[in-house]
Amino acid sequence: MKKLFNPISQDIINDYDAGEWGYHIDKNLSVFPDLGDKLIALFGVPEDRGGIENLGSKSAVNNIRKEFYRLKCWHPKIKIADLGNLKVGKTKEETYENMSVVLQKLKKLRIVSIAIGGSHDLTLGQVMVSKSENNKINLTVVDEKINWVSEKKTDFVASENFLNHLFLNYKSNLDLYAHIAYQSYFVVPEALDYIAKNNFQAYRLGFIKNYLSELEPVLRDSDLLSFDIATIMQADAKANKNLSPNGITGEQACQLFRYAGLSDKLYSIGIYEVNPEFDDNNQTALLVAQMLWYFIDGFLNRKVELPTLDLKNFMKFVVSIKSDDQELIFWKHRHTEKWWVEVPTASSESILVACSYRDYQIACNEELPDKWLNAFQRYN
Repeated sequence: MKKLFNPISQDIINDYDAGEWGYHIDKNLSVFPDLGDKLIALFGVPEDRGGIENLGSKSAVNNIRKEFYRLKCWHPKIKIADLGNLKVGKTKEETYENMSVVLQKLKKLRIVSIAIGGSHDLTLGQVMVSKSENNKINLTVVDEKINWVSEKKTDFVASENFLNHLFLNYKSNLDLYAHIAYQSYFVVPEALDYIAKNNFQAYRLGFIKNYLSELEPVLRDSDLLSFDIATIMQADAKANKNLSPNGITGEQACQLFRYAGLSDKLYSIGIYEVNPEFDDNNQTALLVAQMLWYFIDGFLNRKVELPTLDLKNFMKFVVSIKSDDQELIFWKHRHTEKWWVEVPTASSESILVACSYRDYQIACNEELPDKWLNAFQRYN
């Protein structure tokens, strides 16, 4: 795997004190890190040929590194490696392949990967792992846009249309696609129609403003997370050519990453479209570094929590919905207070879907929660 990486440039490294992450991270300076005891692996992807509307994001990697290394290390027991920068291919498609190879190897080592820098189409490199392993995944994308174009000709893969290619080539590997923080005026109706038709999930920015905690179950059920920095409002993150005055706040982005850290299922994160050309005083790079800090903070508190594994720590709630002739079974963890709901499938076996107390309240009001309904329609 080390042949796929270039070492980190020595000129960005400082003398870090023992209280900073830069002191504790095993960095690829001249010797590739030993991955034997590592739990998280960070690496840069300086590839932006697909980001034709925001060229320059390939240069963000070192800016983010410098800010992250300077943050205080609260959890030195979490061993982290910085693998360096992934070597880009002759084509961006070759870069996707290289990224996929790295992610697959890290996954086998049970190491969570964090890719930083580059354009949003690199999400395809994350998803390609599922194709090579021929398995089903839950993918969550956080983006103000749904990168889908209505035009039939989409031969050139770019950040603006990568979802067309993802749904065309990897749909059979998607158990669930969830889209967070889209803004309707940036989205073609066909994209939302496709998401609804396939019983996937999409959450508008307005919903998030009022119900941010409802996204914890979404990330708890996710395998992959792809985050476009343009999702954050311009006032909080300016490092992108195509920003909007509206969006989630930097604080909300940090909370989402803490939710992601708590998810014992999630194994791959990508943070894309940070363009240093537009970054005032490196503030966006610092915000991304803080998002990573919150991910690690959540990671420290990861627990394997499933009713099927540990019934004694769960309470069972049965809700009858007479109007739909359905009986919904909810499970609540006694200590963490997280919720799951059972969903029957065509094979007569039930699966557990992460949900929230609000979903339980909706069921108590004689309505089927959207999470349950979407899952029921996907599996039946």
